Order: sequence, then structure tokens, then C-alpha cells
Amino acid sequence: MIRSYLVVTTAVIIVAVVLSLSPVGSDQDNGSPTGGLMAAGFGVAGLIWLGVRPRALVPAAVMACGAIMAVMAFHTKTSAEYLCLIPAIFLAMVLRAALSRRAADVLVLGLAVGCTAAWVIAPAPALVFSYVVAALAIIAGARIFGYLSDALLTAAHTDPLTGVLNRAGWDVETAKLARVHPLTAIAVVDLDDLKVTNDTLGHPAGDRRITDLAESIGEAVPARSVLARMGGDEFAVCLTGSADELSDVATTLRGLSGATVGIAFSADIATRRAAAEELYAAADEDLTLRKAARRVGRR
Repeated sequence: MIRSYLVVTTAVIIVAVVLSLSPVGSDQDNGSPTGGLMAAGFGVAGLIWLGVRPRALVPAAVMACGAIMAVMAFHTKTSAEYLCLIPAIFLAMVLRAALSRRAADVLVLGLAVGCTAAWVIAPAPALVFSYVVAALAIIAGARIFGYLSDALLTAAHTDPLTGVLNRAGWDVETAKLARVHPLTAIAVVDLDDLKVTNDTLGHPAGDRRITDLAESIGEAVPARSVLARMGGDEFAVCLTGSADELSDVATTLRGLSGATVGIAFSADIATRRAAAEELYAAADEDLTLRKAARRVGRR
């Protein structure tokens, strides 16, 4: 996303610089091309950086911010400064979408302060009110976009029936948890005889069983756990903590009424730092064995 932004804005800036230096319309005051040349340099440098280090987005983002500031610092017309606020606001939204929240907040604040300072030192005349509007517009653009994108992501990662995470949310949140704490266990919980409930009492009754189970699991596990509905009648819980704590949680989960629980502990996995996929597969296998044993016991 930052690469695309740099490609488009750098191309536009280069075209603008070429036009300002051309003899066509030379009787017009186009201002100094210095800002445009500096901005083009920032843009090219950012693209080169991304070509070498495509995952290191922050330095490229800083160069994108510098390009806008460079242009604004040399404008002679107030209308041109207002026009520059459009790519500045758009860049603020790009930063909010492409970077971590902390990095985006820091860069957006720097962009707002830098663009305002560039306008202050520029030859273009302006009222103090204009400087305030410029800073607030950039920050507000990022904030509003952030709220909207967060709401969309939350909706995309949430199971509408139970309010817990869905499969997509599970993948994201377990990856986040694994970066902070070693994953020590995953439990897979399967609601027993849901089809029988749906066929005899109706689907609303089945939905109530699903939501009741989600609530019971949520009450049984620590707050830092990741709980998700994986689909249908199956839930998964990613756990971290001490062996004693997890033992108590496992006992509580296996005591849930009307559900079968499979659990896998990282100590039972060969790799030193078990991945969520490995733990989930092992827990699912344990669940399958327990359900098979339960069916045999019914005979």
C-alpha cells in the first residue's frame, strides 16, 4: 500500500516539476521547483528502500511524509497548500492501514506537525486558522479511517451468533498471542448431539446450546486466552500459563455438560515452541479419540 502511494505521488510530483520548468506558461508564477525536486527525491528513495527491504515499511513511510512536507515548504500560493492536504490526509489513512497502531499514531502526528510547520515557513500566505485546520484534518482523517477499519475487522473476525472470534479471528489472535507468550495448550470443545437438538427441538434451541457453551467456556478460561468458534458445534481455546493453572482449566473444561473436549499441551509436541497449527491438530486428534471412546461406551 505504501509502495503504491509512493509510485503514484512521486509520478505526479515529477510531472508537476517538469511542467513548472517548461517554457509553456512561463509567464505564470509557479513558485520554486525546489520543493518538488526534494519531494521526488524522497519518493524515489522510498521506492528504492522498499525494493531492498520490502518488509521494512516505516523508513519508506517517513520518506513519504518528508515528500509532502518538502512540497508544502516552498509553495507560494495558499490554494496549492490546501491542495497538498489531500495527499497528506490520504497518506495518514495509508499509514493507519499499513502499520501497527503505535507506529501509525507516531507518524501521523509527525506528519501533521511537519506539514503545519512547512506551511508556516512557506512563502504562501495563510491565517493561523489555516494551520490549525491542516493539522486537525490530517489527524482526523487517520482517526476516522482507523475507527472504520477497526469496526470492519472486528465484524470480519467475530462470530455473529456467539460474539466470540471466528476462524479468521482465531488465526490473527493466536499469531499475536504467540509473539508475546509461548503457546502452552489448545483445547477443542465439541458440542454433543447438536443435530439431535436441532431435529427434535428446532434450530433456535440448538443456537441457545451453542451460545450457552460459548459463555461457559469463556467463564472457564483465563482472560488472556483466545476463544473462537471454529464452525458449527466446535470451539477452540488457545491457552498460556503455568502447568498447574492449565491443569485446573483442563479439568474445568472437561467438566462442561454436554460437550466433549480434546486438549493438547506444548510439552507433548516435539518442537521446542509449538505452533498453533500443531497444537490444534493434536487437540483435534485427542477430541476424535474421546468421541470414539464415548460412542463405544454408549453401546
